[in-house]
Amino acid sequence: KPPQRGHPSPSGAFAMALGSRGPPGLAGSPPQILNLADEVDENTKNIFSFFVKKIFYQFRNEKPIVENMIAKSTLLASMLTKHVTNVVKLSVDYSLMCVCKMALF
Repeated sequence: KPPQRGHPSPSGAFAMALGSRGPPGLAGSPPQILNLADEVDENTKNIFSFFVKKIFYQFRNEKPIVENMIAKSTLLASMLTKHVTNVVKLSVDYSLMCVCKMALF
């Protein structure tokens, strides 16, 4: 599991998972949604981008039921499993969980 770290904002959580190059968990690079590993095909990038945007904006604007969003993040993770290494997948899972937790406060 990735180390437990607090993130001050959703953008920090996304930067951790989506930062270009370097190890996952590297906060500080800007959260560019489509900047995934080179081996990921275009279709997967689009799916990933769609889900991340959808989850982020729903949390920010509507504060939906958290269990529903966790289910969606699990679906996203399973879609990515075929294309992305487990390390990156864990990073994505963890970042989405950070967003879920932040919606509670």
